[in-house]
Amino acid sequence: MANLTIQTRILLLALLPSTLLAILLVSFSLYQTKQLGQQGVASFEEMFQQNQQAVIKNYMQLGKTAIAHLYNAPDAATNPEIKAQASSKQ
Repeated sequence: MANLTIQTRILLLALLPSTLLAILLVSFSLYQTKQLGQQGVASFEEMFQQNQQAVIKNYMQLGKTAIAHLYNAPDAATNPEIKAQASSKQ
């Protein structure tokens, strides 16, 4: 550095800090973008899983409602008509 001219030294003193700051800001921005992306994916996965569980719960309720009249009949276990209807669905 001893053989650099004053003009070169001033140019280095002006450009080096701003270049380092730009590199630091870009690195921080990329890191933050990556973190936000991961959080978004995690949030989406959790929301999707909850939605799928709600869909399954609704289908189970629909199935129970569909057979409730057969299941809750007083003579469901012995009625041959109900047994025939249940076996024909299988």
